[in-house]
Amino acid sequence: MKTSYKLLIAFAGLLILLMLIADGVIWANYKKGYNGKEAIRTEVNQPRRGQDLKPFKVLVLEGSRDHNLPIIKSDKNVAVFTENQDGKFMYSLHNDTLFLNLKNYHVSTLECTDLTDVVIKEGAVFLQRFNQPVLNVHANEGCGIDIIDVQLGKLNVNGGNGCELKVHGDYSKVDSLQVALGKNSALESYNVPYKDVQMDIETLAVFRMEGVSASAIKKIR
Repeated sequence: MKTSYKLLIAFAGLLILLMLIADGVIWANYKKGYNGKEAIRTEVNQPRRGQDLKPFKVLVLEGSRDHNLPIIKSDKNVAVFTENQDGKFMYSLHNDTLFLNLKNYHVSTLECTDLTDVVIKEGAVFLQRFNQPVLNVHANEGCGIDIIDVQLGKLNVNGGNGCELKVHGDYSKVDSLQVALGKNSALESYNVPYKDVQMDIETLAVFRMEGVSASAIKKIR
């Protein structure tokens, strides 16, 4: 065989060998998570960031007219921060009362174990999953109260002018509902059973009770 043919065969063999090596490297990198430009990253979800709190029974909210704060019955007391929050927020505890300032929107959710009274100076709340004998809510003018999936012996709500109260949820049941709202306020209840209802509906701008809630209308006094 001529030398030129030997060189040609050797060159072709070398090319095939290099291609096999390159293919092996590419496949190995692919399995390791590389796409040729940068690594394929797998991010681990970070746990919720929050601040543990001492137990409290009374909550006073202030600082933000536009903030809607979910307040959830839980087995712990914790203020859950909003995303990218550095952990600073304004609050103080006096005896069994928590004063929470929502001015900078740093708290997204409040979880608590034993809450009997809520005072809303500004803004709105979503009260969820409370199962207890009594829950009292006091709201200043223009505040919102949304009550969801509760089991209560007595719900007592007092509010200023222009307040909005909504009671709903598939699991909600309230034995006694007592409501006193100022002029131009709104009350809505959707399929929540009541045994006794006490309110003055003449001052309300919106009054709506649907489903099993409607049967409580004849019991209003």
